[in-house]
Amino acid sequence: MIYLGQKTWIASSPTTYAQFWYEKYRSGTSMFYRFKVRMWIGTYSYYNNRIRGIHNLDGSQVYNTLIKNTTSGSWDVTVTTPWCKLEDKLTGSTAYAIRIVDDNNGSHDTTYNFTLGVDNATPILNISYNSKTYNSITINYTNSGPTDATTIRINNGTTVLGSYPAGSPITISGLSPKTTYSDLKAYGYSAAGWGSVSNSISVTTHPSPVSVTSPTVSNITPFTCTLMMSSSSAIDTYSSEYSIYDSTGVNLIQGPYVNTPEVWSKDISGLDAETTYLAAFRVRTNDSLTWSPYSTVSFTTTSDQAQIYMKISGTWIKGRLYAKVSGSWVVVKKAYRKVSGSWVEAINT
Repeated sequence: MIYLGQKTWIASSPTTYAQFWYEKYRSGTSMFYRFKVRMWIGTYSYYNNRIRGIHNLDGSQVYNTLIKNTTSGSWDVTVTTPWCKLEDKLTGSTAYAIRIVDDNNGSHDTTYNFTLGVDNATPILNISYNSKTYNSITINYTNSGPTDATTIRINNGTTVLGSYPAGSPITISGLSPKTTYSDLKAYGYSAAGWGSVSNSISVTTHPSPVSVTSPTVSNITPFTCTLMMSSSSAIDTYSSEYSIYDSTGVNLIQGPYVNTPEVWSKDISGLDAETTYLAAFRVRTNDSLTWSPYSTVSFTTTSDQAQIYMKISGTWIKGRLYAKVSGSWVVVKKAYRKVSGSWVEAINT
């Protein structure tokens, strides 16, 4: 019990002493108290005194206890009250007064005043992980305290990350990518003040989202091409994907790449000549496994027939080249011309 002190109730004939204690606990929004009083005299005989203790808590009488009945001789008595309840006491302190009175001698009547402690009715939080992004962490919390929190403060160690209106879950924004917050904890505030610190959790944010860089389509022929791309961060790239769509939006060719290097290329075949396609590229971020937006490149395959220019009405017109073989016109795939005494392929341009 908590000791309040010793008083001299009667100074002489006989000298009579009193000691006082109390103990307390909280349940919800109520405080509970009980009190102990010890009174005694020495060997001097004092008879016909009937002593009572009248206990007042927060301005109201709670107990009227008999400490000593009419006896003579030396005596030493201790009396403990039952528990009493003080409702809706959330914080601060409370006034306790005990009046020691002798029913048989009106001059022996003294009141002693004390201030008793109150256990603050603050929130008691427990937090748990909910989710995360590259720059935020979301946590859940529960409150087992006697009062509802109105504000939640989140710390990482001694660093305050932010204060938020009460309500679970809470999202902590403005964090750094790929960073471990190893001592996340919460405090709840109510009318009774700030509660004690919650449990601690550790969370590492995702890497910054990666994106496609330098998407290109090269080495275009009538039926093939080469796709190339890179990622904004090779170390944070989990995988990549390429697709080729026709003019109607149908996905004709698709392929994943796992453990993507910083730059990759892919040779594509099975295309049609003189056809426009759309190449689409995207990359996936480590840890979060989120995909980037698509980066697209439009390209057209070349012709599978040799072409030639001829002048018609003063204007050069490009046409297709045919040759008559065994009485039938057939498509000419390649045409050659003699340059410096050597035959070289004439390239379509």
